[in-house]
Amino acid sequence: MRLTEDQLVRQVIQGDGNMPAYGKNLTPAETTALVAFLETLRPSTQQPARDASRATVRAADEGRR
Repeated sequence: MRLTEDQLVRQVIQGDGNMPAYGKNLTPAETTALVAFLETLRPSTQQPARDASRATVRAADEGRR
């Protein structure tokens, strides 16, 4: 699965699964540079993952109206 840029940033900062959190060890500029590098490692033909969290927030907002 290909993560979106936002998901990669969150993964680097917070960690998940086998990946430790690097949020306290990297500056925002270093995090951005690392994510840019990671994005070069995946095939360009692979579509990014759908960010389900945004759809969930939108649906919740519409439900309140």
